[in-house]
Parts: sequence; C-alpha cells; structure tokens
Amino acid sequence: MTCRSLEDLNEMRQFVEFRFHGDNIGDAGAIAIANALKFHDKVDQMEVRESNIGDDGAAAIADALKTNTRVRKMDLRGNNIGDAGATAIADALKTNTILLSVALNGNSIGDGGATAIADALKTNTSIQALTLGGNNIGDAGATAIADALKTNTRFALLLLNGNNIGDGGAAAIADALKTNTSVQAVDLRGNNIGDAAAIAIADALNTNTSVPGLYFRDKDMCGSMRDQIDELCREDQERKDKVQEKKKAEENVE
Repeated sequence: MTCRSLEDLNEMRQFVEFRFHGDNIGDAGAIAIANALKFHDKVDQMEVRESNIGDDGAAAIADALKTNTRVRKMDLRGNNIGDAGATAIADALKTNTILLSVALNGNSIGDGGATAIADALKTNTSIQALTLGGNNIGDAGATAIADALKTNTRFALLLLNGNNIGDGGAAAIADALKTNTSVQAVDLRGNNIGDAAAIAIADALNTNTSVPGLYFRDKDMCGSMRDQIDELCREDQERKDKVQEKKKAEENVE
C-alpha cells in the first residue's frame, strides 16, 4: 500500500473501516491515515497492525482522534510504538469520549507510556477495553493502571499479559480489583508474578465476585501455592453459584 493510495482515502468517504495488516506503511502512512480521519465522518473502526508505525505515526493518529467523533475501535498492535507515542495517545484519550477499545499490544511501551495512559483513564469514561500485552511494562506502570482502576467505573477488559510485571504491580492490581465492579476480565499471564502476589490476586477474586475472568497463573507455580489459589477460586465459584441459585429461586417465586 503506497502513501499515494493512502492519501486517496480522503476521497473515499463511504469507508466505515480502515484495515492495514502487515503493509509496512510506516509513519508516513500513519500520518496519511490520520489526515484522512480528520475528514471522514463514517469510519468507526481503524486497524493498522504490524505496519512499522513508530511514535511519530502514533502521535499523528492521536492528534486526529482529538477531534474525530466517529472511531470507536483503534487497533495498533504489533508496531514500534514507544512511550512517546503512547503518551500522545493518552493525551487524546483525555478529550476523546467516543473510543471504546484501544489495542496497543506487541509494541515497545514501557512504564512511562503505561503511566500516561493510566492517568488518562482516571477521567476517560468511554474506554471499555485496553490491551497492552507484549510490551515492556513493569511494576510502576502496572501500579499506575491499578490506581486508575480504583476510580474508573466503565472499564471492562484489561490485557497486560507478557510484560515485566512483578509482585508489586500484581499486588496493586489485586488491591484495585477488590473494589472495582466494572472489570470483567484481566490477563496477567506471562509476567514475573510470584506465589505471594498470585495469592493476593486470588484473594481479590474471592472478595470481588463480579470478575468472571482473571488469568494470572503460570505453569511453574509451586504446588502448595497452586493448591491455595485453587481453593480460593473454588470458594469464589461456589459463592457465584449460590448467588445464581438464589436469583433463580427468586424469579420462580415471582
């Protein structure tokens, strides 16, 4: 896909989706897409995966999203976006109230970018899904995201698998999940979570029964800790089953 054909998008207003997968369009192509987004009023999904987009391209797209009132899904996975690009996207999220889903997995985002996004999520009330798997996020970034979860009541899906999160970040997320009732699924697999933090997460799951999907266990977890976690999860499932049985009984009475 050439930059010339990308620029022609400005004349194709019937499009409802932009999809570029593995086209190696780079920052120049991303800038062309960003310019098109400023004029299109029908595009509601934008997928530009594995296309060699860096911070400059991400910043251009972010700038377009500050005024775009249509795009609801942005998928930029598998590019070369770092902290600068993620920070630009975070800045856009502070004003954009249309986006529902942001996919940034498989980039080069570290704690700085994750912290910026977390800060935006404290005030953003539209984002429901954020995927940041396969980046370079550590405890600082995870802790910042955990702080956002304590105030954001719209968030439903969070993927942080395959990062560098350790016990500190995992424990912070566990603490946030004790009170957050909007989150439906969290994936922390493939990080550096030890037994103690895994227990804390399982305990959070046992405390907050509204989280049906919480994935964090690694195969190399020691047997005794795995048994404790499995027991907590069983208790949680039993509690959920009882709640469902009670609801059904009440419905039958009515």
